[in-house]
Formats: sequence, structure tokens, C-alpha cells
Amino acid sequence: MALSKFILDISREIEVNSDAKINFSQETKRTIEKWIAVREISKKEAINLRTAEETKNGSVMILQQFNPSALLKNAGRIHCRIPGCSSTTQRLKPSRPSDKIKQDLFLCDTHRATLTRAISNRCGQEVVTTVNVGNLTHAHFEGYTYMIDQLENAFRNISEKSSFASATNSLLAEVLLNTRNFLIITNALLNPDEDNTRTVLAPYMSMFQSFLSNLEDSKLLQKLITALRDIMKMTLFFFGVLYSWVSLANPGARVGSGIGLLLGFVGSLAYMFSPARTLASSVVGLVAGNLIGGGGYDWYKDHHYMKMQQQLMQEYQEFLNELFGYTGGSHVPLIPTHCNEAGDLLVELPKRD
Repeated sequence: MALSKFILDISREIEVNSDAKINFSQETKRTIEKWIAVREISKKEAINLRTAEETKNGSVMILQQFNPSALLKNAGRIHCRIPGCSSTTQRLKPSRPSDKIKQDLFLCDTHRATLTRAISNRCGQEVVTTVNVGNLTHAHFEGYTYMIDQLENAFRNISEKSSFASATNSLLAEVLLNTRNFLIITNALLNPDEDNTRTVLAPYMSMFQSFLSNLEDSKLLQKLITALRDIMKMTLFFFGVLYSWVSLANPGARVGSGIGLLLGFVGSLAYMFSPARTLASSVVGLVAGNLIGGGGYDWYKDHHYMKMQQQLMQEYQEFLNELFGYTGGSHVPLIPTHCNEAGDLLVELPKRD
């Protein structure tokens, strides 16, 4: 697997800052892709992208490959992921049953440009000269999936050292874990082609590299982590993917970090679109009640959780109404992801009609 200089440089920074030994030789453990056919995932409610046991044991990184668009509504066309948008793209179909088609979640040109502007505005709130998204192209991310294993390796290495002995180590471990999750989700759902590389990977990875380069500056570090949270949340929200940042600060911190993240996210959108309204309280209440909570996935099938999922759909539509004037009609099925500090990462599949 060819690795770009950009990916190699970030990997080396991970190695230096985490003391995780990364071997760049040909014998280095690589990620393995496992294809899941539509007929298999159509019977599933969720897919475990990574488990806590695999994370703890350093098992070979297996990237679950499937076609997320195959589970969405309508046979021939795929709708833009912003509800109320009439833009569609042609659904790709295999010419033979054995062909593997992985078509990413679709965002129309207009809403892709809106996301790009929103992220640029968010990055502009921080005076960080090293964040230079405009210079990054698809070629800069060649071999990015290889780095997923390195992120987990570094996270595990720090986790094994006296429970994050320093505040900096705790923050570093937190960012490593969430970045691993983001890249796994991106690989599974967003199929980073030329467009998605510029929209999805470039802003986050630029800010991540800046984070690694400024670990000695505690004041700037907090700003960078907040920006990373906002960029990740903003990016995934535009695609209808729900993710709650995993905090390693203390056992109850996931709720707190989720609330802080959504407030920051809404604030960053308000910075671009309009003054903050009543949206923040409803979305925060939603996230605190739904997406962040106890460890494991026992609550995933719980009746209370399923009831809250219905509320999530309602609150999400209200959220989009504030941003885009969306007032109802056909909706885009959300794709929640569930994760914890032990390394579990699960993606919930949309229901087929």
C-alpha cells in the first residue's frame, strides 16, 4: 500500500508523541477490508465496526466494507442527505451479482459547498496558521486507512500507561480514539473519493495535524480539541450520520462532552447562518438523552432507546428547519453510531422499506 508523504508525516508525529512504535516496513500489519453483501446487511440492525476486545488485544484491523446507499429509499435515485433537498444522483448497480458497488452517501453540490463554507468559518475562529485545507488534494490521503491501525496502536499504548498519567496524555488519547472512529466511519459510509476527500478528510486531518504539532501549548490545545469536535460533528451531521465525541476525562464525561460539543457545533453554525435560537437546548437534550450514556450496547435494543430514536428524528428535522428552512415532507433516514471509551464502535443501519 502506497502511503502519501502527508499520511507518513502524521503517522510519525503520532509515533513521537505517543511513544507507540510504528514500523513502516513491508511487514507492518495492514488493515484488512471485509466486504459485506447487501443481502447480508439487509438482515442486520447494526454492524460492529470495531469492538472493545479487538481494540484492547490489538487484533488485526478489519474495515467493514458495504454499500450504505443500497439500504436507502428509492430504487433508482439517491437523495441528497439534507432533508427537503430535491437533488438526486443515479444509483449505481452492479452488472454482475459478484460485482462490489460501494456508493457513498450523497450530498449535492449546493449543500456540499455550504458545509465547506461552514467548516472554513469554524476553522477561521482559531488563529492556527498550520491549518491549510486548500493545499490538500485526494493524493495527500493515499493510504489513509493504514493510519487507522496506527491511531489505535497509539491509543492503546497510552491507555496502558498508568491511566493517562498526565492531562496531555489523556487529551492525546482522547483525540487518537475519536480520530480512529472518524476515519473508520468515513471509510464505511462516505467512501472518500475526490469530492469527499476535500470536504470530509482534509479539514479534520489538517486540524488533527495541528493538534499533534501543538501539544506543548495547553491553551491552544483546548481550542484545537473544541475545533476538532465541531468539525467532526458538523461533517457527519450534514451527511445524516450521528456521532458523539468520546471523552476520557472521567466516567461521566461522555454526557458533558456531548453537551459541550453540540453547543459548540450549534454555535459554529450560528456563526455562519444566523443568531442562535432555541435549537441548542432541544438538540442538547436530545443528545444527552439518546446518543451518550452507559457503556456497551445493551441499551441499543432497549425499548426506551427505540422510543428516543423517534424523538431524535423529530428533533433532527427541527434542527434542519433552523438551518435550511426544512419544514417536512420526505425525510432522510439518520444513521446513528455508538461508541465508548473502551473502543467499541457500532453503526446502526437504516431500515429498508
